[in-house]
Formats: sequence, C-alpha cells, structure tokens
Amino acid sequence: MGRPACGARYQALILALAVACATAPIKPPAQFSAPPQALLGEVSLTFRRAWAAGGQLYVEALVTNAARLPMEIDGRQWALRLPDARTVNIGPDGTVITLAPQEGKAVTVAFPLSESMADALPSASLIVGGVRQGNETVPHVAGELPLQAIGSQP
Repeated sequence: MGRPACGARYQALILALAVACATAPIKPPAQFSAPPQALLGEVSLTFRRAWAAGGQLYVEALVTNAARLPMEIDGRQWALRLPDARTVNIGPDGTVITLAPQEGKAVTVAFPLSESMADALPSASLIVGGVRQGNETVPHVAGELPLQAIGSQP
C-alpha cells in the first residue's frame, strides 16, 4: 500500500518540475555587432557574428591574407580588450593557421569570461595578434576590431 503514495509523490514532483521548466524564462545569448569588414594591416577580417554564452564570448570571422607573402597567424595570441582596458587571452586552445597570399579561412575564437560579465558586456575589441609574414620571426598585432553589444549604446 505504500507504493501508490510513493508513485503519486513522484508524479507530483515531475509535474512540478515540468511546470517550473516551462514557465522559467530562457534568456537568449547576448549578440554583438562589428564593422562587416576591416583591413588590419595585411590581415583582412570579415566579421560574421559574435555572441556570449556559457561564460564565453565567441567571435566568428573570415581571416584573409591581404599581403603578397605567405602568412602565419597564431590564434593563441588573439585577445579581447574589455571596456575597462583589461585583456582576456584565448589561452592554449587557439590554433595556428597558415595562409597563402589572398587565401582566407573561417575561424571561431572563444574567450573565457564569467557568465555575468559575458551577459553584461556592452562592448569589447578583438585584438588580432600573432601575425608573421614571410620570413618574420617576431609576431606582431595586426589591429583591433571593435565589438558592440546589440541593444547597448556605444
């Protein structure tokens, strides 16, 4: 006789969870805009999209070698400049890409941020670093791409 009561409790719990999940608001990820294309020295960056989710800020772009020499770009040297001037590095998960002259590759980079910071970030700048062209031995920063949260004022 104890089983039916136990089963009724589980059914009530499952129903309560289903109602709570169905009524809880789901916040969409923060979206960012940027100039559609930027020529950062010898690197052409075509912005595709950027968004914050799960404590990360993601940026998708097409990176093109606009120079006449082969180029290597070390994504581990990309960074995100926050509005307070602090920078966040990608870390060891970035990749190194090699581009022939006029060749382009799609990249997605992720920057670790606290979830509350990612959701409240009004703007940032993508720093494109780690660029070496031809026989250069020391990588340099090609430039920065400004990102603006959609719905926030610049």
